[in-house]
Amino acid sequence: MMGRERRLPAPRVAILILVVGGLLATSVLPMRRYIDLRGRIASLQEQDRALDRQAEMLRQRKFQLRTPEEIERIAREDLGMVRPGEVPFVVIDPSSTPRLGPPVPAPQAAHEDPGDSSWLTRWWAALRSTVRTVR
Repeated sequence: MMGRERRLPAPRVAILILVVGGLLATSVLPMRRYIDLRGRIASLQEQDRALDRQAEMLRQRKFQLRTPEEIERIAREDLGMVRPGEVPFVVIDPSSTPRLGPPVPAPQAAHEDPGDSSWLTRWWAALRSTVRTVR
């Protein structure tokens, strides 16, 4: 009896492996999706908290903009308004003013300046001379 080996039935083992493998495969994919969705939910919750903070800041800014002091500050600084009886002054920073070059002479008419060599002037002169010769 020593020489006798006990063998497991091959079809039963194969079926058992297929069933266990199938169960693992069907549980791994939903578990992976569940973990991905948990991460997405966490990021959306953080985004929701950030939007709530931003909405609260905007509500405070809205309340601040309705105060008479803020309305006057905006009217004076941004719109340049003054109260009746006040004299407005504008202070210009000399470093911010544009530098002007020498004045550019006004262009003269084409018939007054024979030395003008722009292509349009030459074209117009050629057209005029052609019209004169056709007549």
